[in-house]
Amino acid sequence: KTGLSMPYYVRSLQTNRVSVAELREIPPEEKLIIDVRTPEEHSINNIPNSVLIPIQDLEAGFGVKQLQREIQAFQTKHGRSPQIIFYCQTGPRSIRAFETLKTQIDEELLVLTGGMSAWDLQS
Repeated sequence: KTGLSMPYYVRSLQTNRVSVAELREIPPEEKLIIDVRTPEEHSINNIPNSVLIPIQDLEAGFGVKQLQREIQAFQTKHGRSPQIIFYCQTGPRSIRAFETLKTQIDEELLVLTGGMSAWDLQS
């Protein structure tokens, strides 16, 4: 192992993705949408019913505990595990979230292709 991280475009090929149109088709009782942007970005514009857990919090570890609490609350409310969809502004932070959590979370993880920028274009 060289210690070098894979370039963004290589990592992006290894993530499970969902388009804005596909996201809209997933019923609310099947998805948990996580905004990994900053609180400032989230306050300006966000996907309805999304939960803010900044990427820095996820990478530091305490955001993982928050996500696990959100998953438990979802399971209690809906009686099932959610598909977890990460989004940021354009994609890189979502991919970092996916990479950070893919071995820590049992639920299906997805990344919104194009992030908030794609959402805005299709709203």
